[in-house]
Amino acid sequence: GIVNPRLGCGACDSTVVIETRLRNVSRRARRATVTGTFGSRRVRLGSARIGRGDTEDFRGTVKISDPRLWSPTDPYLYPAVIEVRVGGRLVGRWRASTGIRSVKVSGGRLYLNGRPLTIRGVGLHEDNEAQGFAVDNAWRRWLVDRAKELGASMLRTHYPMHPYIHEIADREGLLIWSEIPVYGHKSSVIDDITGPAIALLRKNIETNASHPSVVIWSIANELSSEPGPTQGTYIRRAKRAAHELDPTRPVGLAVAGYPGAGCQPRYGPLDVVGVNDYFGWYP
Repeated sequence: GIVNPRLGCGACDSTVVIETRLRNVSRRARRATVTGTFGSRRVRLGSARIGRGDTEDFRGTVKISDPRLWSPTDPYLYPAVIEVRVGGRLVGRWRASTGIRSVKVSGGRLYLNGRPLTIRGVGLHEDNEAQGFAVDNAWRRWLVDRAKELGASMLRTHYPMHPYIHEIADREGLLIWSEIPVYGHKSSVIDDITGPAIALLRKNIETNASHPSVVIWSIANELSSEPGPTQGTYIRRAKRAAHELDPTRPVGLAVAGYPGAGCQPRYGPLDVVGVNDYFGWYP
């Protein structure tokens, strides 16, 4: 399921979009009815006959007047539930907590709920020397606590993190730059990895779009600093794919900030560019 609140301005009412995809794993066609709640409001997502082995998408909206907005200083969360019934019998339930807020880019600035953001944060990977990639929640909690101790307001997660970190960030008001693992590929192979990369991007959005902490979908890290036609095509296609699924968040790319590279017009479709500046390390 995805719960995606949409907010036109900091003082506007919100339209909350609730979506889910069902697959029929039974031995015959079934009619499924999907309903949901957001806060205290009920919403119908629809009813459909789903053939054996088939999938069906369901979507509903609910308007929230005068919403309490999620922000780092007030990370307020609304409960959301999706329920599936077949023949009147409850066969599935999905729960989430999400926040209402707007994230926009205007005039070269990033805005949250209509106010410009000044961000300080840390970049991190979900591994350590003792546990490798099999880290536990105690270490995840330690990691977030150390970031907050530094005064961080954003986590640059490269790459997508365990749900526990997103849940902590939602509850405690940390922002997340969520980046898929497309790193350092040469221009000659970009065409070969574009399909799998966009599939990863879609999976990341489908998995994490309900988290208000996520404010940027990042499509890659340190591809060629002088992007050619293949990278330009990937950027355009990835931006389009991200906004088809989630039009509410900016799409970004982290680049290796070589001073000699200069401005690159193929970054034009992006909403946000992150410049990795190594301060004298490397050329």
